[in-house]
Amino acid sequence: MTPKIAILTRNEFRSPKYLAYGLKKMLTSLGYKADVYEDGCSLLQTIKPKDTSIKTSIQNHWIAYKLRKFANYDLIVISDTMQAFREVMNIDAIRHLGKPLIHYEVFFMGGCKYWIDRLPNNALEKYDSYWVVSGIHDDERLCNKKPHSIGLRLLETPQQASLQKNKFVALLDFARDGYEEYREIQLEALNTLNIDTIVLDKEYTFSEIADEFKKVSIAFIAFPEAFGVPIVQLQYQGSKIFSPQKSWVKRHALLDDGEVFSDNDSTFTSNFVFYDNLDDLVIKLKNERHKHSPNIIRQTLLQNQPDFVDGDLNKLKNAIEECLETFSVN
Repeated sequence: MTPKIAILTRNEFRSPKYLAYGLKKMLTSLGYKADVYEDGCSLLQTIKPKDTSIKTSIQNHWIAYKLRKFANYDLIVISDTMQAFREVMNIDAIRHLGKPLIHYEVFFMGGCKYWIDRLPNNALEKYDSYWVVSGIHDDERLCNKKPHSIGLRLLETPQQASLQKNKFVALLDFARDGYEEYREIQLEALNTLNIDTIVLDKEYTFSEIADEFKKVSIAFIAFPEAFGVPIVQLQYQGSKIFSPQKSWVKRHALLDDGEVFSDNDSTFTSNFVFYDNLDDLVIKLKNERHKHSPNIIRQTLLQNQPDFVDGDLNKLKNAIEECLETFSVN
């Protein structure tokens, strides 16, 4: 019988919800039945530990009733950030259903000492399997668990065969506290060259932000990204990525699964442009404006990192089969 998979995520227009719907498309391509529940994470955060409050007891009974539907699935995937490892997320509320629990995120916490040190002890024991977009680590893997690097499926595909840009436009991400100096350099370079600029400054739906990305020729990174789903979306729409440091986009490096990122040893495709200072940025912007080719940018992404566009269906299928087999044995 074909496995049925429930994907629990959040309702906000952020990467967890984006990944959830991309995962559904990947699973459907494999012939699996998959459903996304945008209220899944909020339900697990709303249910409270038992106490003597009648109000809490009634609320818990109602949420438990809503969670029973997940007993009809063979696997339960939680597409969420590191919040899914904190005490606020009551995983026990669905653990008793006896189904494998999988965490899907852009990177693996077990390869990042920064997060391991900031989350509860034994946080990695919360889930039976880990699916990630990128298998690149910050540090040597800190646990025995091995993630499955299944990539991601873009929601914008398929698109037109040929990309057309009416003019050369830059994109500035949301301003980030503590990174004002980098933003000032970006703005000064853009003003010096009189380059039209789109500045993100409000809440966008997935379709709205996709429309903005279509207009863009280059995009600036605002601060260090854990991964950056928009970085992939922008390349797919023919935009080069400008960053002051390689480490800000480390999980887009050309490294194999399980490798540790290093500023000195890690390489990137030609879709990434790194600059040292204002003068260097102005020179590189002039060069890119002169030779910009959105179709080459998209093709470079598809040739070098197709798992970030369509996902890796073979790895996903293997991850599902391994999880079901391991869980049944245990």
